[in-house]
Order: sequence, then C-alpha cells, then structure tokens
Amino acid sequence: MRTAGHLRPRRLLATLVAVLALLVALPTVAHAHTLLQDSEPRAAETIPTAPARVTLTFSEPVQPASTALTVLDDHLRPVATGPLEGDSGGTSVSVSLPPRLAPGTYTVSWRVISEDTHAVSGSFRFSIGAPTTVTGTAPGAGARSTTLTALLGLTHGLGYVGLALGPALLFAVLVLWPAGLSDRRVQTLIWTGLGLLFVSTVGARLYLALQVTGLPFSTLWMSPDDLDTHSPRFDLLTDLRFYLTIALVTILVAALFQGPMESGRPSVGPAGAVRAAPGGRRPLLLIGATVLAWLGLLVTSALAGHSATGDLAPLAIGVKVLHLAAMSLWLGGLALVVTAVAAPGRHAEVAVVMPAFSRLAFTSVLVIVATGGYLTLREVGLSFGALTTTDYGRLLLLKVSAVVVLVALGNLGRLWVRRHLAGPAADATVPDGRDAPTGPGPVTYGPRDVSRLRRGVSAEVVIALVVLGLTSALVGVPTARQDYAPPFHTTVTAPGTRTDVYIAKPKVGDTTLRVRVTSPDGAPIGVQAMTATITASSSDAAPIALVPANGSGASADGRTDFPVSFPSVGSWTIRLTIRTSELDATALSTKVTIT
Repeated sequence: MRTAGHLRPRRLLATLVAVLALLVALPTVAHAHTLLQDSEPRAAETIPTAPARVTLTFSEPVQPASTALTVLDDHLRPVATGPLEGDSGGTSVSVSLPPRLAPGTYTVSWRVISEDTHAVSGSFRFSIGAPTTVTGTAPGAGARSTTLTALLGLTHGLGYVGLALGPALLFAVLVLWPAGLSDRRVQTLIWTGLGLLFVSTVGARLYLALQVTGLPFSTLWMSPDDLDTHSPRFDLLTDLRFYLTIALVTILVAALFQGPMESGRPSVGPAGAVRAAPGGRRPLLLIGATVLAWLGLLVTSALAGHSATGDLAPLAIGVKVLHLAAMSLWLGGLALVVTAVAAPGRHAEVAVVMPAFSRLAFTSVLVIVATGGYLTLREVGLSFGALTTTDYGRLLLLKVSAVVVLVALGNLGRLWVRRHLAGPAADATVPDGRDAPTGPGPVTYGPRDVSRLRRGVSAEVVIALVVLGLTSALVGVPTARQDYAPPFHTTVTAPGTRTDVYIAKPKVGDTTLRVRVTSPDGAPIGVQAMTATITASSSDAAPIALVPANGSGASADGRTDFPVSFPSVGSWTIRLTIRTSELDATALSTKVTIT
C-alpha cells in the first residue's frame, strides 16, 4: 500500500520536468547582456558618401576571436569586408569596406560573446546617398531565436537541478545520514543529478555554438564539426564542468564500493525507542572530495553569469557561489527527506536526520537571504522602477515571492521538528500506528505526523523547483541596472500651447516618443499635422526623421506617438513641428540623454 504524499524519485523527476516545461513556455524576453552603445555609421543614418569602415562599440569588452560582423546589401547579399579588428580596450570591433560602395541601404548583422560568456546578436541599417527598399529579412530572427532562447533556459534549469540532486544531495547524505547512501532511491536521485549536469553542460555548449555560428539545428547531425563556440573561455568552463562531474561519479562509485556506512544509523529498541548507533565516523575523505568538486561546479556557474562582469566581480562571484551552494543544498536536502528519510516505515530515520537537516536548512535560508540581498542591490540598484518596469526586475519579484512561500513552508517543517523532536533522539518514542501522545515527558510522533511532514516537504520541493527555474531565467536576461533608465519627461511652452514630451525608456534601441499638445490651462488642442526628427548632439550627421504611428501625426486630442530607435548613447536633440491650423505652426526642440 502506497502512503499518500510520498514522492518517489520518478514522481519527483516528473514534477521537475513539468515545472521546467512551464517555465520554458513562459513568454520569452530579450536575452542580451552586452549592449551595442554606438556604431559608425550609426543606425538609421543616411550618409552622403561610402564609409571606409563599419565600427561597433559595446557596453562591455567582447572577444574579437568569437565576434561575427557581416554587412549585407539591400538584397541581403554579403558584402566583401576586411578581417575583423578590435581596439585595445576590447569594447570596439570593426571591418573595412570595399572602396566605391554603391548607394543604397545596407544591413549590419553582428554576433558577439560578452565577458560573462553569453552570446548577443543584433542588426541595424544605414544608407548611402538615399534609402532603398530592402528585400528579405535580417539573419538571426524569427522562430530559431525563440528555440535557442528556450534551449538556454532549459540548460540552465537542468544545471541548477543537477547541482542540487548531484553534489549537494551527495554531501547531505554523507553528512546527515551516511547509511542512506545504500538506499536505492537516494542512489537514483544522485545518479539523475549527475546525468543532468552532463546534459546541461552539453546543452550549453550546443546553444552557444548555434548562436555564434548562426548554423541551423540540422548541423548537429549533418556536419557537427562545423559547430564551434569560438570562445576559449567558455570551452574551458564547460570542460571543467565535464571533468568535475566525472570526478563526482568517481566519488559516488567509491562510496558505493565502500559498502554500508553504519555511522549514525538509527535502531529501534524496546517499546519503539529510537537510538542512534554509537561510535562510527563520517567518511571525511569522501566528504572533502565531494565539497571540492561541488565548489568547482559552483565557480564555473558563477563565472558564466552576471556576477562575472562589472565592478567588484571577484566579490560578486564569491557571493554567487555561496548563494547557489545554499540553494542547492537546501533543495538536495529536501529531496533526501521526501524520497527516503520520511518514506513510509522510516520513522527511526526521521528522529536521527531531521534535527540536523532542520539546522542545515535554517543556515541555508540565512545565507540565501544575505547573498540574495547583495546580488539584488548589485544587479538592480536602489530604484523601485527598475524592479517593476524591467524583465529582470519582474522575474526577480516572482523569485522573491516564491522564496517567501518556500521559507514559510520550511518554517512549518522546523516547527514540526521542535514539536516532535525537542528531546534527544535516543528518547523519542515511535508508537506503531497511533498518534503521538501529549503531555509532559519525551515528545513522540506517529505515522500520521510523519505523513504530514512528508506532505509539507513535498510542497517545499515543488516551490524550490520553481525558484530554480526562475533563477535560470534570470541568467539570460539583462540586469535591471543595465536595462533600466528613468522615464524622460519635459514640457515645452510656446505662445498659446504647452507641449509635453515623454519617453518611457530612454535607452539605446526601440522605444516610443509620446507628444501631447494642450492649451496653457491643460485643455487638449487638436493637431492637423506633426513631424519629428532626432539628431545626435555630438555629431554632424543628418537628422533622422521619425514617422508618426498614425501616419500623419494629426490627432483630435493633441496626442501623437512616434516609434523611435536611438542608435547610440549620449545626448540627442528632438525637434518637433506642430501644426494646429492652416495658419499656426510651432517649431520646438528639447534634449534627452540616452543610456
């Protein structure tokens, strides 16, 4: 008879797959870390003569050996360019163009690998002489990008779960319950975790190779030799993960060949008294080897994320390692409890393992809260708007909410331990099939108490998997500090009119310029036509004309929106011409700083 609430390994794995599938199915967001800050020629710019070079400047250093920069004509045919060159600072790359390039519109498509080993791609257009019609679409767009986004999230999710079920669970078993290593359910979970580490390592390498080379998925079986990440650093990290996982496999095999470990194994004496076996020692050599391999895996994960870039990167990497260690240890311990320790018929093991696990889980929570607070401050800053208006901030709020629920469930488990295991484990009495008696004396528990504990821990496991899934999603999203900019708003007055200019996100890339025309007392003024241009204040380039969303810019309530794409950071001048009647037209300008 199977007791309700018991999660066997296959049911736990089914839950894991369901949670990961749900997270992969969430609406995809832009996966970018390094941002294109400037280019020469600039995006959407029309220049009178052909340029000698195309130069791109990024917000962070990039690896020239793994950078691809392609120039396409207005039929999306590649233009012959010179070799890729980088500057001494590592933030700019360029290629030379052939002389006497024909007039028309050209597309620049680029892919780079940033310092945190993430691939970033994009494209923009410029024109020589006058714009021409471009036939086709720029490479790197569409369903393939969505598929790669899903692959990125999946590989990170599997990697985090692999850390929890592999090295973290092995460490928890060796420390809390060495005899449990002979349990087949525990062995199944650990082997599964190590397998997930292998799969996530291969998946991460496949993702970056497909992203950088731009080759289709069929290359995997048609010509796999063509797939290359072009990133020595990333290759080194994945090689280390592979060999560290092999080391953990060796440690696990050695532990299994060592035979049953009696240290800390409980026994049930007369009248159901639970006693831990005296004597025996923990397998310190196996524990030490496990910690070293686990630490190496955590460091490789931190080096392939947001912590590896920016100010105080070594400190951030160390904090990230502690954060991942605490979370994976907590989840690994939960998996141990729900599948083996609190399984039906294991009441003696509960008395021995749960007090120590409760202390371990409480310490993990403290570490998670402290390190999470630092990482949040580093990646978000002190702006509330960065939390509510960016993809990173919204995902982080969801993660924090899930962690709060997880801590609340964990506290219920901690209260269970205090209620039923307040006295020494040697005095805990486990009646067979009866509820624990109340009153003075040693605290006891029965099967129904253990069943309630198991259901609570099972709920913790599900929420913890959601937290890990959200963590994997955060890895592929630009940080809120990088993505957020305070909204821009200014009011320009003229005789008889008041014009409000608003940009929700004054950042490089696509956004919307919103204009509202009113009388001095705030009443709407109808607009017959409106035009707008943007010009880089530090450049002599020609103004970039904006096209109103409604075509003419006319509106009865004085509201007009202009889709706009700012091609670079810096100060930009916005010029508006507003015609409110056949005889009345107003020209005005304002400056905005784009970050």
